[in-house]
Amino acid sequence: MSNALIPAELLQQSKHSNEKALKEVSSSGGFLPYIQVMGSMSGAVKEGKFPMGKFALVDGKVLIDLGKEFNALLIAWRSKAMTYQPDVTSVYDVTSPEFQAIKAKDINAAFGAEYLVWLPDHERLATFFFGNATGRTEIPVVNGYLPSEEKSGAINFKCELVKNEKKKQSWHAAHAYDCEVDIVPPSDWAVLMEQINKFNNPPAPKEQATETSGR
Repeated sequence: MSNALIPAELLQQSKHSNEKALKEVSSSGGFLPYIQVMGSMSGAVKEGKFPMGKFALVDGKVLIDLGKEFNALLIAWRSKAMTYQPDVTSVYDVTSPEFQAIKAKDINAAFGAEYLVWLPDHERLATFFFGNATGRTEIPVVNGYLPSEEKSGAINFKCELVKNEKKKQSWHAAHAYDCEVDIVPPSDWAVLMEQINKFNNPPAPKEQATETSGR
């Protein structure tokens, strides 16, 4: 008996979610809202506009508090590299020179895996980018929950404090766990297909419009 919550025809993953892409990013459309870990360095936290140690659903200038943990339904993933300055630019093909150039940057850039998720409590799609060093170590764990004929795609994310005792540093990061509640999938997948198709087939760098939202 299948445990999938996602129709079988949607289980085909992005062309940028192959084994090469996984190895590359897990080492060391209209624009959907995105999920962000709100740590001490987050601008809204510094300004006292959002509590530290929680997840935020960022929709333009609106920050929605998702709490210290939330449940979601994983739909797909893709490799991604981003620059933040002077412009926000995204590249998805790990074999491209643009991706490798961004990966080599030390500042104002990130690379990793981006997930498309369904948030049942908010009844909407969102993206979640694991683009820093801590996030990249969690990618294989998250990918273990991706939907298949055997797996539903249900997942629980917790915002947890990570400590480096040697450097006496700490920061918040997302970690993946089993979802202990029943996830209610979208009632009408057809209305979401355009967004899902855009996520699975992103434009090449020269075809992209510049993104206006940060991660």
